[in-house]
Amino acid sequence: LEGLVTKDTGVGQTCTPCAAGRWSDTLGAVKNRKFFFLSLFLSTGGKNSHSRYFFLPFLFFFTFTPYRECKYCGPGLYVEQSGASSLLSCLKCNQGTFSTSVGATSKNTCLKCPSGFVQKDDGATFCLPCQPGERNDQVGQSACLKCFVGTYNHQTEQSVCKSCIVGMYARMEGLASCVKCALGRFNFANGSTTCEYCPIGWYRDDTIERDRCQRCNVG
Repeated sequence: LEGLVTKDTGVGQTCTPCAAGRWSDTLGAVKNRKFFFLSLFLSTGGKNSHSRYFFLPFLFFFTFTPYRECKYCGPGLYVEQSGASSLLSCLKCNQGTFSTSVGATSKNTCLKCPSGFVQKDDGATFCLPCQPGERNDQVGQSACLKCFVGTYNHQTEQSVCKSCIVGMYARMEGLASCVKCALGRFNFANGSTTCEYCPIGWYRDDTIERDRCQRCNVG
């Protein structure tokens, strides 16, 4: 039956369920066929040359040709119950997690993506890094968040964004860098979203820091 495999017990054959982490959709699947013929060759074929030559073709055929047996659930998948009869029986790791294990028998093999990484798909074998302008400070997440206004991030795999320094600003979310205050404008606070105009009678050129304006000379 599907989900079962034939096992030679020494006194006969019996069908046993595929172990957890494995599955079979083949009727008449055979367990460890190559090892059975290898042991038969060594125990019987080694006694005389005639028996050896008789069993040698069978040994070669069953050792180097595919045989039907329970298959492992691949990376990103797991199955906790025995007797699985289809690849569809292998469950996918949830979003925000990944697994590189083959033949996994528990959901616990699905690891949460670390901070700075995410995975939006089920059944993943790796996590994706957050890109510049993004952040993620929690584990097991499916999407990165954009940097807030007034902040930026110019690197990948980051958990937090940095505040724009004095004299710079970020008026939009998800920026990889801050913008310098233009001439004639200034700000004096970290994390600013805009720059202020110098008041009447004051100015700022490229010789003056971006956090202040200077009074115009009289005359």
